[in-house]
This record gives sequence, C-alpha cells and structure tokens, in this order.
Amino acid sequence: MIDGEGAQERLEAMRRWYNGYLFGGQVMYNPWSVLCYIADEQQRLLPYWLMTGSDDLLRELMIRRGHGLTQDMETLLQGEPLERRIDENIVLRDVTQRSDALWSFLLFSGYLKPLEVRVDGRGMTWARLTIPNFEIRLVYDDVFQRWLTDALGSYDELERLSSALLQGETKRLEQLLSVLLVRMVSYQDPAGREPEKLYQGLLLGLLVHLEAQYEVRSNRESGYGRADVLIRPKQAGRPGVVLELKVLEEDETVEHALKSALEQLRDRQYATELRAAGADPVHELAVVFDGKRARVVKG
Repeated sequence: MIDGEGAQERLEAMRRWYNGYLFGGQVMYNPWSVLCYIADEQQRLLPYWLMTGSDDLLRELMIRRGHGLTQDMETLLQGEPLERRIDENIVLRDVTQRSDALWSFLLFSGYLKPLEVRVDGRGMTWARLTIPNFEIRLVYDDVFQRWLTDALGSYDELERLSSALLQGETKRLEQLLSVLLVRMVSYQDPAGREPEKLYQGLLLGLLVHLEAQYEVRSNRESGYGRADVLIRPKQAGRPGVVLELKVLEEDETVEHALKSALEQLRDRQYATELRAAGADPVHELAVVFDGKRARVVKG
C-alpha cells in the first residue's frame, strides 16, 4: 500500500503509531488506522481506530474499580514489559470482578500485545506484555490524565499542581492535594477506600502529564534507599523533585510524621540521582496524608 501511494517516507511514522500486533507469529499493523492515515490528504497521524468506539469500559475497570491504579501500569507506561498469566476463557463478568483478569482483557481487546508467550508445567499460559504502539499509548495517557483532571476540577488545576511541585511551593501543593483527597476519598468504590490506589493514580497522572520533559518514577533506587516519587528532568538545568509520602497512622501526630519523612529524605539521600542528572533546583518534599487533608514541608 505504501509503495502504491509512493509514500515510503511515511512508513516510520506509521510503524510507531500503528504497528505492533502479532497474529500467529506474524506482525500486523492496525488495518483501519493505516487505511485512514493513507487516505488522509493532510497526512495526519491520529488515533483513527480509537475514534471508532468508546473507552468507557476501560475507564471503568482501570479507574473506578481501581484495577489499573497499580505499579504494574506504571511499568507499562514506562515502556517496560510485564509478565502476567493469561486466561483464554475469561468472560466479561470475570473482568469486572477479578483484577487479575484485566491483563487478559487488555490483551484480547488490543490494548496490549505479547512479546513472548509460554506455557508452564501446569499448563498455564504466561505472556510478556507491552503497549503495542503510540496510538494505544494515547488511550492510557488520556485515562490517567483525565482521572487527575476530573479529580482536581479542571485542566488548569492540573497545571497548577504540576507547577507547585516543580517550584517547590508547599502551601499551594497542600491546597491542591487536599482538593484531590476530598473529591476522591469520598467516592464509595474500591479505589476510593484504598489510599494507595489514590496515590498511585496521582503518580500515573503526573507521569503522563509531565513525560515530555520529565521522567516520573516510584520506588526507584536512589541514594541509600528507594524514593516514593522521583521527578527527574530529561534536560539539565530544569528543577527536580523527590517526594516522601506518608499516611498518618493511628496515634501519630502530623508533626511527627513530617519529621520522620524529612529525616528519611535527608538520611537516605534520595535526591542523589536528581543532582547527578543536573537538576536545578532540587526540591525535597515530605507529604503526609491525614484523612482528607495533606501537609507538605520542604527539606
């Protein structure tokens, strides 16, 4: 088709956007997206296949039910493969009730692809999964960025949250994080009742929102331990941020929790990687979540 259109120079762009599927060992591009792209006189690279349907079910599973608010999804968004067991006999009710069925659903519906498939000694199928191409990556970006935008109230508020983080503005960050907590913890669903889901959702939203200029990582080795959240600039001279997150425990004061988080930031030298990358300035922030309130102090 490319040869017939005399558009060989467009092949690399097509490969990045629409390639990536495997059928019977054969690599296959998304046929609908390829046809639409070749037919488009303006040569626009758009998510043509995604525009034909709705991502409501995906959003329901990944956000409302909390199945996608995990470090596994962070791994996939960072372009790293994830090995998971695949159930070829799942039905829709399994997907809505079992978090482990999410990976089979995403694979069979085209939102993931297998790099490798193996059958273990018990006859169970395992696959190394990855996001197929840029068109599909946009789905995940939209899901998590929209989750964070909806939680904060608007895209402008998301911009203010990002700016407060990168500028180390503790009071503004406290205010915006508290807004996020009030709106999300009130939801009577699994994601709302588990604090770690909320914080992982925050991380995933920041990951896709800042990815053009920053690498956002959680539990990444740095200094003498693992930082909860590390925001590392891709270009030296931009600010970097390290966050130590704590949930207030029973009979613990906010002041004690903040002091403990600051000591951990200092003693374990979490900012080492940021300084080595040329981040300037480096903001070391301790964040304590107390119910529907957040407290932030700078180290």
